[in-house]
Amino acid sequence: MKYTILFVLPLVFLMPIAQTVSAETNIMDKFTKAFQMLTSGDKHTMGNMTEMVDNKTNQLKSLIAELKFRSGLDTYVNFEPQGYGIYQKKDSSIFKPGEDLILYIEPKGYEYGTLFDESGDKLHAIDFAVDFAISDENGSILTSQQGITLDEIVSHHKNKELFIPFTITQSSPFPDGNYIITYIIHDKNSGASFDIVKNITIAS
Repeated sequence: MKYTILFVLPLVFLMPIAQTVSAETNIMDKFTKAFQMLTSGDKHTMGNMTEMVDNKTNQLKSLIAELKFRSGLDTYVNFEPQGYGIYQKKDSSIFKPGEDLILYIEPKGYEYGTLFDESGDKLHAIDFAVDFAISDENGSILTSQQGITLDEIVSHHKNKELFIPFTITQSSPFPDGNYIITYIIHDKNSGASFDIVKNITIAS
């Protein structure tokens, strides 16, 4: 019996070692085969690998684009918008002399400031400013304004559905002609900004 025990114990201890060696061998075999395929010039394999890398790269680019402060939508409207997505889109970029130029903007990727109410509850602040410049067809600036502040939005939630209604009033009617309007929207919390460029026509 003593000899039997002596022979059985080494087998029991060696089994996990054998299994580990076997597993490592399988992994190494798979790695070796993959390396051989990559270095053998297998066009099909290389093509699949390239496609996979391209897909991952495109996904990363899309994610970065989603995080960037930008315009999700901007369009001229006929009347002051009544809420997020509640607007009447203007059919063209032609305006009459003296007509208000109302731009509906849906900003994306903005950041939140932090405030606290009287009870100490955390609030989220959204704060924008706008610059604009009106140029003629040759790019010469006719008029501009900078640092126009909009009403700060303070909410208990990190609101995602947000719109900016921005109106340029023709206090003195523009002469008939073609114009370029450049809007610059600033996120005061992050310091980021984006441009919106619109070509319009004033026609009597």
